This record gives sequence, C-alpha cells and structure tokens, in this order.
Amino acid sequence: MLIYKLPPKKITAATKAKPATAQPTIQRGSTVTDKPATNLPEDFSNIVSLSKLPFLKHQRCLNMTIEQYKNGEHLNKKMCYIEFECTIYDIEKKIIEKLNEVKSKIPVPFIDNDKILIPLPIYVSIAKIISKDNEYLLNTTFEITKKFPNTFFEKYTFKGMMKIIIYIPNLMNNKDKYYNYYPSLDAYTNQNKWMEYMTSRSSYYLKAIDFYNYRTNNPIYYDNLLKKSLNNICLDFGCVSGNVGEDINHMRGKHGGSLYMPTKCLQSKEYSTPFYMNRDFNDLYSKSSEKGLKAYEERLEKAKKDAEKKNEKSEDEEAEEREKTEDEKNKEEEESIKASLSETLGYMGREGIDGNKINTSYNISILNDINSRAESSFPGIPEITFSMFKLDENYSAFSGLFHYMPWGNKLLNTEYVLNGGNTFFFEDTKFISKDKTTTQYIKFKSIKDNFYMEFNPDGILAIYNNDGTQNKIVPYASKNTLKNTTNKRIHYDSNLGIHF
Repeated sequence: MLIYKLPPKKITAATKAKPATAQPTIQRGSTVTDKPATNLPEDFSNIVSLSKLPFLKHQRCLNMTIEQYKNGEHLNKKMCYIEFECTIYDIEKKIIEKLNEVKSKIPVPFIDNDKILIPLPIYVSIAKIISKDNEYLLNTTFEITKKFPNTFFEKYTFKGMMKIIIYIPNLMNNKDKYYNYYPSLDAYTNQNKWMEYMTSRSSYYLKAIDFYNYRTNNPIYYDNLLKKSLNNICLDFGCVSGNVGEDINHMRGKHGGSLYMPTKCLQSKEYSTPFYMNRDFNDLYSKSSEKGLKAYEERLEKAKKDAEKKNEKSEDEEAEEREKTEDEKNKEEEESIKASLSETLGYMGREGIDGNKINTSYNISILNDINSRAESSFPGIPEITFSMFKLDENYSAFSGLFHYMPWGNKLLNTEYVLNGGNTFFFEDTKFISKDKTTTQYIKFKSIKDNFYMEFNPDGILAIYNNDGTQNKIVPYASKNTLKNTTNKRIHYDSNLGIHF
C-alpha cells in the first residue's frame, strides 16, 4: 500500500488575514500549522480531488514504461508545454502562475481589452511524486549491510509534491524561449492530432493494453489485474518516481518468493484490501520482525551452504573462480541476498506472519499478467501514470486568461480539416485488445459539429444533419460513386478539388 506522508498546511499571519477563499500557500518564516501530517489516503483526497479542483475535467489515463518516460514520449518539443512541480496545496495557484509566464513569452499575442490571452484548449497532466524514504528500507529491518539502491529494498513514499505538465497545443515552442501561433491550418491539424492521441479516451497511445492470456472460473475478476490497478492509480492522480522503476525481476519471481510487492509507482492505496493482496508489508520496512529476521537468516545460511557444495570444483574451475572480478563476486552475493529475502517475504505473506495471509489467487494472477507483459515485445510493463485533464475555461479564477480559436475550444484535427494533398479515410482500424481489432467509422465534420459528410447508400458523397437525415448532395460529387467498398475515402487537390 502506498504510504501518504502529507506535509502540514502552513499559514502565515498575512495569509490568515485573507478571506477564506484565498489560495493557501506554504511559506518560510514564522508560521502556524493548522493540521498535522497524516498517512491516510482519504486526507490526500480531501485536498486533491475533482471536487476540490473543479476546473479539471478528466480526459484519460497516460501509462508509460520507464523507458517511455525517460524518452519523453509524453512531450512534444514542437508544441508549447510547461513542466513543473508544486505542493498539493498550490496546484491551482501554480497553474495560473505558469499560464501568466506563457503570456509573457508570446511576441505577437492575441490582445482583447488590453489583455494578452492564451489560445484554448489547455490540457494538464498530473501525477503524485514519490521518492526514497529513509524510514522504509529493508536493509535496516533485516540487518543487511549491503546497499541495493533502486530495488525492492527501498520503498518510495508520497510526501506531498505533484508533477504537473501544461499543454497548449495551439502555440508553437521556440526553444522554450518564446511561443508563436502556427503559420497554417496544416500545422495546426498536425500538432492538434498529436494532442488528440494524448487526450482521447479511445486513443491507444501511452495506454495500458488488455491481456487475456489466462483464464479462471471468473475471468472478469482475474483478467487484466495490472491494468485495473493502473486505472486505480490514475484515479488517485497518478504516480511518477523520477527515472526509477520497480525491480521487475523481483516482481516476476526471478529472485524466488513469487510475491507481488511493488515499492515504486505500482503501489496503490487499494493494495492491502481483501479484493487485492489482503495485507501490506509496510511494517517490515519500518520496524524489526523477529520471525522475519529468523526466517531470512535460515534461508541465507541455506543459500551459502548450497553455494559451497556447488563450489566443489576441479583445479581448472577453481582457477576460473579466482579470476572473477570483484564486481562479479559482489553480483553473486547480491543475488543470494535478494533471493533469500524474496523467499522470506513470500513465506511471511503466504503464512500470515506479522500480518494477514496474502490473497494467493490475486497474487498469482497479477504475476501472470506481469509476466505476460514482460515477455511481450511491446509495450512492456507500464509503471508511470499521469492523469490527463482539460481546463474548464469558464472557471472564475481563469477570467481574462484565454481566448477561443476560430474553431472553438476543441482540437482541430483531420476530422474537421482536409488540407491540400491529403486524403480522408472514412474507415479505420481500432484495436480492442492486443490481438483483436474492429472497424471504426469516422465522420468528416463541420467546425461547429452541426453537420457531417459521408457516402449515402447510393455511394454518393452527401452532407448529413446530426440527426442522421441527409441534408444535400455535395456539389459536383454526384457523378462519382463509392458503393459496396471498405475503402471509402476522399482526396483533396488544390487544383482538381475533391476526388475519390
């Protein structure tokens, strides 16, 4: 279970004099603490939630492997974006501050009533930042002198900091120094299309896909457990752990033990509930366990004896052993310690030592899920999760910040604009799961979504009202028909016009 170590909200004397609706701040100096830190997930939800932040309109979840996150696949260098960190108490305040910074970097701005305005829509992705906590180290609990950073030996906790990225898809990024409007509709549609991949719920970009490689008597319960856990993490405002990921070998049982015990961003607040693992191992990270220590020492001693038997070698093998580098010897010792500790933790979980017995069905099923994803060539095991939102432009605190583009507060994609030399396809392939696809029908729509264009039953290109009734035939298109085909498309040529 993820540990929440929320910092207290500190109020200065000046802040206390402000109206109750003022944004709380954390400042240095003489302060008065209005509430102590707690470790309850509910306390986080009382500060960071959609009800507390009503200007956030949830769009979708972004799930990334550590490599995808390191590579910045959630960022578009050609588009205006601002990445920053803030406390749980300053989310609204810092977003407004950063938006005002953007305004100051637009050399040719849109001005209305002497105010510089930013083009809509605006999107924001948010994730809790978790980090190493010296109070939660297995090295201390099990008296292990060797240090193994960035493994399951180090449990990361949430200390109240958030990672936030603001996306402004209708502004072009010029080396982060200033932001311009795009020069053409073609440029807008290209950049907006990337943003649509990031925000559309039907998009498979940076999405945890389904896996159905195993079955039980209740497949709804046991299938896709990792994806369900990731969705729960997303609803809890995501998680990012820098560039540090889970010890996947430990999670896959490569060290022995076969225990699902995440310590980085796969931790969830539901982990210890009966439906999930039915216990957490937080106490083992923060205080000693006599039974656990004894079990670990027994397994470590057995591993040493097994290694001694295995090391009864010939003279040539002994010479080869002497030639091993110090790093190779340390690696062998590390594997022995990890294996012994993994087996100990698995034993304690299955037997209910110093806590509840684990839910073995859930444990086995989610490990099967993780192994299936690890063995797949793409995309691997998603660990980093962001929750993506769209800003509500009508929120009172945003007054005087934004302006509408000619097409409104929406993304201008190829469903609205057909640029010269491009083709619009009315049918596309949609992935339902890793190996299952279906045909998706796409409408070529008017900017205000009042009408759409498609081929009528006679194969003639026509304009339809939103209620599905035909409005009229597209001029000059009645001589050409596309009937009984799965390759319906139109092509726009600046000289020849529309043809297909």
